[in-house]
Amino acid sequence: MRTLHLESLRLLKALCQTHNLASAAILAEMPVSTASRLLSAMREHFEDELFTRCSGGLAPTARMCRLLPKVNTLLADYDDLMEPESFSPATLRRCFLIGCLDRAVRFVGPMLDTLARTAPGVSIEIVTLDNRWEEHLRSGVLDLVISPVRKVGEGFCHAVLASLGTCFVVAPDHPLLARLEQNGTVTLDDLLEFGHIEVAYTPSVFYRSHAALEPERWRERRIVVTAPSFFSALLMVRTSHLVLRMTASPVSFYDTLGVLRTFEAPAELDEAFEPKLIWHERGAGDPALEWFRAALIANAGKA
Repeated sequence: MRTLHLESLRLLKALCQTHNLASAAILAEMPVSTASRLLSAMREHFEDELFTRCSGGLAPTARMCRLLPKVNTLLADYDDLMEPESFSPATLRRCFLIGCLDRAVRFVGPMLDTLARTAPGVSIEIVTLDNRWEEHLRSGVLDLVISPVRKVGEGFCHAVLASLGTCFVVAPDHPLLARLEQNGTVTLDDLLEFGHIEVAYTPSVFYRSHAALEPERWRERRIVVTAPSFFSALLMVRTSHLVLRMTASPVSFYDTLGVLRTFEAPAELDEAFEPKLIWHERGAGDPALEWFRAALIANAGKA
C-alpha cells in the first residue's frame, strides 16, 4: 500500500482505543469487512503485525506504539484543517505593521479606542516607508501601507481614506498674514519672497516624481531647511519666518490653538491629495487582517 488513507489512520487509532476489530470498525464508522481489509493492507505496508491477539483482545505491537503519536498528530492536523475558521477580535494576539509617513498617523489614531475595547491583545507598529514598500507588502513584512501614491500596482488593493487640499503653514507673526488680511489672498510671488522648509519624505521615488510635476516657478523657491518629517518641519515653522507647504487637515488643530496659522494655497499650487490604505491580495484570506483593515477604514473619517 503506497498511500495511507484517512480511514486507515482512523482505524489504527480506534483499534488502540478499543482493542477489538468490530468495536474499532463502529468507532471508525466503517463495515467490519472494510476494517479487516484495511488492517491487512497496513500490516503489509508497515511490515509489522501492528496488533497481536491476547487475552484482552488486540494489543498494539512495539511498532504500533511508536506509530500512534504520529497517527494522532496527522488526524489532529486534518481535523484542524477542516474545522471552519472562527475569528474573534477579543481573543486576537497580534501586532499589525503599518508603513506610512508621520502625517498619515492621523488615520490610525481614531481606531485606537475601538481596539482597546474590542481587541485588547492587538498592537500596532508604525514604520517609515522606503522604496521597497511594495515588496514588503507582497512578502508580509508589512501588513498595510498608507500613502497618497497615485497608482497601485498589480496584485495590490486600496481604499481612499480622505480627499485633502493644500495649504501653507506659517508662524502667528509671519508677515504673509498681514498681506493676506490686506489683500484677501497670498500669491505665488508673495510666497517666493520668503524662505521655505522642504520635507524630503519617503518613499523617495514618490517624492522625486511629485517634485518633477511642480510648476516651474515654484521650483524657484528658496529652500532654507530640508526636514525628514512633517512634524519636525512644523516645529521649525513655529519659531521662524519660514513657510511650509503641506496637506491641510494635519495642521488644523495647531491653527485652532493659535500655535500656527494656515492659509489656502494659490490656485496654481493647490493640489489634491488622496491618502490610500494599500494592501496586497495575499491577505485576502486572513480574517484578522480583514477585520483590522475594515476597522481602520471605518474610523479614518474621524481623523
